[in-house]
Amino acid sequence: MEENEMKIKKETNLISIIQSYSEEKNIDNNTDLFELNISSIEISQILSQINREQSIKLTFADFMNCNTVNDLQKLILDTAPQMEQRAGKQYKKNNFKPTNVQMAYLTGRNSGFTLGGVSTHIYFEYDSDWDLSRFEEIINCEIRRQPMLRATFLAGKVHINKVEDCKYTLNVLGSKPDDFNDVLKAQKDIQKYRNFNPSKWPLFNFTAIKNSCGKSKILFDIDALISDGFSIRILFEDLVALYRGKEVNSISNKQLLNLLDTNSENVSDKSYWQNKILTLPQAPELPYSNKFSSVKKPTFSSVRKTLPLELWNKIDKKCEAERVRPTFFLMACYAATLAKWSNQKDVLINCTLFDRNNDLPNANTIIGDFTSVLLATYQRSKMFTWNSIKRFQTDFIHDYQHKDFDGIEVSKLLIKRDAKPLTDVVAPVVFTSMLFNKSDKNLSLGNVQNYATQTPQVTLDHQAMLTDDGVFLNWDYVDELFDYATISAMFNDYYGLVEGFAENKNSSLASKNALAAYQIFNDTKDISVLGNSMLDRFNKSVKLYSESIAVEGQESSITYGELDFKSNQIANYLLQKIQVSKGDFVAIVGMRSIDTIIGILGILKAGAAYIPLSTEFPQSRIDEIKRDSLYKDMLTDEKINTILSGKINESVQPLPNITADDVAYAIYTSGSTGKPKGVVIKHGAAVNTINDIICKYNIKNDDVFIGLANLAFDLSVFDVFGAFSVGAKLVLCENPRNVEEVWDLVTSSNVTIWNSVPMLMEMFVTFAETKLNSEDLDFSLLPKLRLVLLSGDWIPIDLPNKITQNFMDCEVVSLGGATEASIWSIYYNVKLIDSKWKSIPYGKPLSNQTYYVLDDFYQPCPIGVTGDLYIGGKGLASGYLNNPQKTESVFINHKEFGRIYKTGDLGYLNRSSFIVFKGRNDSQVKINGFRIELEEIQNVILKMPDIISVIVVVKHQEILVYYVGSVTEASILKYAGNFLPGYMMPKYCMQLKEVPLTKNGKVNRRALPDFKESSINQNVSSDAPKNSVEEFLENTISDLLKVKNVNVTDNFFELGGNSLLIVELFNEVQKKYPNTIKLIDIFKNSNIFDLSKVILNQLEKKEAQNEK
Repeated sequence: MEENEMKIKKETNLISIIQSYSEEKNIDNNTDLFELNISSIEISQILSQINREQSIKLTFADFMNCNTVNDLQKLILDTAPQMEQRAGKQYKKNNFKPTNVQMAYLTGRNSGFTLGGVSTHIYFEYDSDWDLSRFEEIINCEIRRQPMLRATFLAGKVHINKVEDCKYTLNVLGSKPDDFNDVLKAQKDIQKYRNFNPSKWPLFNFTAIKNSCGKSKILFDIDALISDGFSIRILFEDLVALYRGKEVNSISNKQLLNLLDTNSENVSDKSYWQNKILTLPQAPELPYSNKFSSVKKPTFSSVRKTLPLELWNKIDKKCEAERVRPTFFLMACYAATLAKWSNQKDVLINCTLFDRNNDLPNANTIIGDFTSVLLATYQRSKMFTWNSIKRFQTDFIHDYQHKDFDGIEVSKLLIKRDAKPLTDVVAPVVFTSMLFNKSDKNLSLGNVQNYATQTPQVTLDHQAMLTDDGVFLNWDYVDELFDYATISAMFNDYYGLVEGFAENKNSSLASKNALAAYQIFNDTKDISVLGNSMLDRFNKSVKLYSESIAVEGQESSITYGELDFKSNQIANYLLQKIQVSKGDFVAIVGMRSIDTIIGILGILKAGAAYIPLSTEFPQSRIDEIKRDSLYKDMLTDEKINTILSGKINESVQPLPNITADDVAYAIYTSGSTGKPKGVVIKHGAAVNTINDIICKYNIKNDDVFIGLANLAFDLSVFDVFGAFSVGAKLVLCENPRNVEEVWDLVTSSNVTIWNSVPMLMEMFVTFAETKLNSEDLDFSLLPKLRLVLLSGDWIPIDLPNKITQNFMDCEVVSLGGATEASIWSIYYNVKLIDSKWKSIPYGKPLSNQTYYVLDDFYQPCPIGVTGDLYIGGKGLASGYLNNPQKTESVFINHKEFGRIYKTGDLGYLNRSSFIVFKGRNDSQVKINGFRIELEEIQNVILKMPDIISVIVVVKHQEILVYYVGSVTEASILKYAGNFLPGYMMPKYCMQLKEVPLTKNGKVNRRALPDFKESSINQNVSSDAPKNSVEEFLENTISDLLKVKNVNVTDNFFELGGNSLLIVELFNEVQKKYPNTIKLIDIFKNSNIFDLSKVILNQLEKKEAQNEK
C-alpha cells in the first residue's frame, strides 16, 4: 500500500513539475510531451528538479526519448538513485577563476588573435517613459543584489567589487527636437560596439536620451563577460519588478559561485571527443570577401527579419508533429544553408549552450555568464527534409551527453589536429537560440528599437529570439568579410528555407537568386554562328581566294586552290584504296607542316574523322591509341607525299556530303588511369566555336595566323580552320620554343592573330621587350599583333599588361574550356586589371554554350561559392571513343540543364556575372584538414622581386616550391611568411635554371627534379637552458604544469598548458621582467627558446635606453 501511495505521489509531483513550465493545464499521464511546447532550456530545468528530488541523473536524451508523461514517469521509477545531491562549495572569497568561455572572451579580445581586438558585447536600444531618477535608484539596487554586476577581471581572475565601491550614475543626455537624432547617433556610435576595459568597473552602461515628449531613448550595453543572453532577460525582469516596488531577493557571492562550480573533468567525455576529433569537419568555408588575417579589428553589422507569429505557430505545430524541437529546426536550417553556401558535405557549427546548474535553488535568478559551447556537426544530403532535421537533432543530443568536455576544449584539440597557430580561428560560425518561453510582456523595459552583438574570433553569429510579433532572426556578421549582397542572399536563402517549412512538408535548398543568375548568364543563343561542317567555309574561301596563300611553311607555301586540289587527292585515295566511309577514323602523324594539313583536309573530305598523333608520341602510345580507336588507316607526311607525287593514281569521284552531325576528329588526352582517351568532336560542335571567335573579333582574310600549337593539341583546330574559314594565311612555326624563330615569323610575316598557351606568349613578350628596347631596332619590322588568344593554363596576372604595353592596339583574350567541348567554351576580354584580382577572370560562355558551377548534388552553387565547373551547349563532344563507361561518368544528363560535361575544374560565379577559375580539382589539396589552393601560394611568391616562374606541388603532405629566379630559399620562405598562414607555408624550395615544358608548352610536372633536403637548418643545437631567462622560464613552467625536465624547445601547450595557465605564466614574467612581453607573445612564442628571445630583446632595449 505504501509503495502504491509513493508511486501516486511521484506521479503527482511529476505532473506538477511539468505543469509549472507549460501553459497547458490539463496534463495527465497520457499527455504527449512534445505537445506541451516546452523549450530546451525548460527541459533542462525540469530534469534538474526531478534529479534533485529523486537523487537520480536523467539526461536530455532520456527526456527526448519519452513520448508521454507516463513514459517519463516509468523511466523515473525504473532508475535507481545514482548520485547524492550536491551541496555546493562554501565560497567566501571575492576572487575566482573565470569559466572556459570567459577565458576565451578575454584572450580573444587581444588584437594578436585572428579576428580579435574586440570584446564580446551586447547592445539594446529601446523607448521608455520611466522616471529617470527612479531608474537610477533601481539600477543601483540591482547592482547591490547581483554580484556579477560588480565584477571586473584582474590578472586572470574574476574580482567581485564591494558594494560600497560600486555607486552607479545614470548617464542622462538632453536634446532639442531638431538635434535628437544627432545626439542619438553620436551616443550609439560610442555604445553599439564598445570595447569595455575588463579591469575597470562597470562593465555595462545605461544612457538615457530625453526627447521633447517627456520620454527617453534608453541605450544599454554590456560586456558578455558578466552576462549571457538569459541573464539579460533576468536583469530586465528584475529592473521592472524593482521599479514597481516588488521585493526581489538578493544573490550572495556563495550562490553565484556555487552555480559556477562544475564537476571535475569528465574523463569519459574527454575520451569521447578525443575519438571524435578525427572526423570533425571544418567550419563552413563561406564566400568571404577577404582573408581573416587582413582584418585587424572587426566591425559588425546585421541582417535580420522577424518571422511572423502566424508562420512560427505553423512551424511549431509541424515540429510537434515531427517530434522536433524548434531550436533544432532553426539550427538545422541554418547549418544546411551554410553547408550550401560553403559547398561542403559536412560543416562545424559553434552552438551556444545556456548551461546553468539547475540542480541548485534560484539558479534562474542569478546574473552571470553561464554559457558553454558545443561544436555540432551537420551532414548535408541532397534533399533537406524533416528526416535531415531529425538526424541532426539525434546527433546533437548524442554529442550533448558529453558536454562536460566543452567546445572550448574541443577547439584546442582541433588546433592541435590541424597544426593551426594558437591564435587562429577554429569555429567562427555561431548559433544561439534564445527561444525562452513564458516571457511576461509586463516585464519588458520597453519597445526594443535596435539590437547588436559582437564577439571576437567570430565571422557570423545567428540569434533567434521569441517576441510578441513572432521569432526575431538576426545574423551579426563581420563587415570586412562579407559584401552586403552576399550576406543578404545567404540570409534570404535561410529565411526562405524556414518560411518554406511553414507551408510545405519539405523545403528547397535551391537558391532562387542563383538559378536566376545562371539563366541570365547562360543566355547565349546566337544562330548566326551555327554551321554545317568545318569544310563549308574552307570551300567558300577556295572560291574567293584561290590564288591567295593558305599556308606558309619554313621553305614553301601553298595557295587555297592548290590546297583544295591536293586534299581532294588524299580524299580520293582514302575512298578508293582504303574504302573509308562516314564514321571511320584515320590517324595522321605529323607536326606543323603543309603536308599534314593537306592530310587533315583530305580525311575530312572523305567523310572520315582524323585522329592527330604527334611524331613525338612514343610507339607504345600510338599502339594504345590504335587498339582503342580501331582507326582504318594512318597517314604520315611521307605517305602523303607518295600519294601526291602521282605514284598512286586515283580516279576522281564525288566526295560525300558532310553535315554538322558527322564526326570531325578525335583528340586523345591523358587519362587518370594512364590509358589515353579519345575525345570525339562533331563538325557542328567545332564550327560553333570557330565561327563565334571569328565573329566576336572580326577576323578577316587579311589577318595572318601563326601556327604554334601541336596538331595533336586542340588549339591547332582553331589555327587551321579559323584561318581557312575567312581565307586568311596560316604561318607555321617549326619550333615555338625557339623565341628568335617566333620573332622572325611574327615580324616578317606580319602576324596579327596569336593563339597559344600563356607560357609561349610569356617567353615571346620577354624576348620582345629586349628587342623593342635595342638601339638597332628596325621599325619596319615591328610586330603587327592585334589579337592574342591565351588558354590551356593559368595566365600570369601581369602578362596581359606586358602584351598591351609592347604591342600597341593589341587585344588580349583569356579563353577556357575543355577538349571535350570543342576547343573553348568561355572567354574574357582582358582590359583593365583589378589590383584585387588573384587571377584573370575565366569569363562568360561563348555563343550557344553554357557554363554551370554545381555542387556534389548537381545543384547550382550560390554566387561566390566555389564548385565544380560543367559545360553544356552546342560544343559538347559525343563522348570518349569506344569508352561508354568513361563517357557516362563525366557527361551527365541534368534534369534542368540538359547534357553537361564535368570538366574537373573548380570556379565560382561572381556578382559581376563572370566565372572565376580556381584551378583543377587536383590542384586544390587538403593538408591537415585544410583546403589549400596551390595557385594562391604560387601567386604570392610570384610577386616577390627577381622571381620569374614558380611551380607549387605537394608531396608526402608537404608543400614544395620550384622556382626560377635570383633569390635564395631562405628569402622566399621569409617573404611568403608575410602573406601566408602557417599551414600554407612551403616546407622547401628548389631553384631551377628553367621550367620544364611539354611539347604543347605547358609546365611538365613529371620532368621536375626530385626534391633534396633543404639547406636551411632551423634546429636549436641544444635543448638545455643557456641563460638566466631560460632558466627562469623552465622553472616557472615546470611549477605551473607540475612537470619535470622541460626543454627549451618543448611546446608549452603540448605539455598541458592552457589559456588560464598562460595568464599565470604572463603574470610571473611580469613580476620578474616587467613590461617585457605582451600576453599574445606567449601564444606566438610557445616554447622557452622563442619566448626568452622576446624577453632578452626587450631587456637589451631597456638597457640601451638607460645608458642614454
